[in-house]
Amino acid sequence: MNNKKISLALAVGLMLMPVSAKAAEDTGSFKRLSGNNRYATAKAISNYGWTSSNYVIIAQGENFPDALCAVPLAKKYDAPILLTSKDALNQDAEEELMRLAPSNIIIVGGEGSISAKVEKYIKDTFKSAALERIGGRDRFETSTKIAEKLDFNGEVALTSSVSYADALSMAPIAAAKQMPILLTPKENLSSYTSNYLKGKSVDKAYIIGGTGVVSETLKNNIANSKRIYGENRFATNVAILKEFSSELSKENIFAALGNGPKGNEFADALSGAALAAKMNAPMILTDKALPKEIKNYIASDITKEANLFALGGEAVVSNTVVNEIKASKGQGTDVTDPEVPVDPEVPVDPEVPGGGGGVPGEVTKLEVESVYLKADNGTTINGSIGDGTISVKIPAGFDAKFTKVVVTASNNIKSAVVAGTTVDADTIKRLYGSNRKNMDLIIYLRDQGLDAEGDGLSASSIMMLNNNSIKLIDDNGSSITYRLSIK
Repeated sequence: MNNKKISLALAVGLMLMPVSAKAAEDTGSFKRLSGNNRYATAKAISNYGWTSSNYVIIAQGENFPDALCAVPLAKKYDAPILLTSKDALNQDAEEELMRLAPSNIIIVGGEGSISAKVEKYIKDTFKSAALERIGGRDRFETSTKIAEKLDFNGEVALTSSVSYADALSMAPIAAAKQMPILLTPKENLSSYTSNYLKGKSVDKAYIIGGTGVVSETLKNNIANSKRIYGENRFATNVAILKEFSSELSKENIFAALGNGPKGNEFADALSGAALAAKMNAPMILTDKALPKEIKNYIASDITKEANLFALGGEAVVSNTVVNEIKASKGQGTDVTDPEVPVDPEVPVDPEVPGGGGGVPGEVTKLEVESVYLKADNGTTINGSIGDGTISVKIPAGFDAKFTKVVVTASNNIKSAVVAGTTVDADTIKRLYGSNRKNMDLIIYLRDQGLDAEGDGLSASSIMMLNNNSIKLIDDNGSSITYRLSIK
């Protein structure tokens, strides 16, 4: 979020600008699996897919190779993949380990990916679990060490060590077939991969991607090899899904970001690949707009009844893309650009006395009880409530980033209007779950694409909320409006 003198209402309004609406009926359900950052998203995916698990896999959240190569191993052990930073066990991963209480924890990657300090912490904290590290001196050795944990069945997949999109497209399918994913440089196999393949009878070696990522010379040096590729990563994604169509159950479909300006936007899909593998579901890749190759595949190969899972928040896989996927399902091979449905705006309820929900007995008046800001340095700034105004004073020169702006209401919030933009009931439930008395505006803004990195907003950015209004509506139809004074 930049600090130009524009109102927050305009910024949010532009992001929510509607597009035309009308499409064939979509009977499948939709679920967005996301959190405040990649680690929280991994936790949300694990929480959705596993009520318990004897195995949990821990991978580094900043690089793709270890996590994606581990997807077939996750399938073998019916294990979620949780992400952590290199030098400290991420809190979301730790909380999910506590919930699952696995008997076995597997760290994938060498100490260059996940430090010995993290390994010791896991060992000391989860004493009842057997801890194993599968890692090598580099990503090539790590991929072969993971492969050695699988039962070799005559098939392997070789993917580029620098192009995450191809590995991501292949990971759920390789998992379904219990096929190892071996990383390779462009021109020649690594010594680790050569040694792994030596003496094995390879019935089929699938080379994933074009000659720009894996050379024809390398392919020709491997017996029974077959290249699967397209003219770009999205066409390669479709080629893979078509090749292994019979291996997939298309009752569910996962959508993940497959491109981005920084090259690291894939993180939300790392853990999602394990859940897609668990469901034997195809993983489609998207850009900020839905690529035509993907749209055609969805139209021809995915039915209207298929359930859609989007991996990551709207800043990663936007609602516009989600709606276009919904509109394209089951359209057949003659695909024109379907008009994209937009979730209808929820009209703002008028001021209605409590009790509109039909709940007997006296209804507590809707009020805001407290407000506070929390920064990444641990500082908490409490606000005050009075005379229709929520007031917060930020100290001059405050240079930490704010990670929470929490408004606590007396009743559960059903919907809201923030800076003139309606936040409907489905969005409130998705973002805040069952505890809807606490509305963290940072979570909402992040869902709309602001603070996409998840590291917080500066004091000057938070001050842009000043003089905007927030209207809250509870489950009974009661509403209350406050002006925000943040200086």
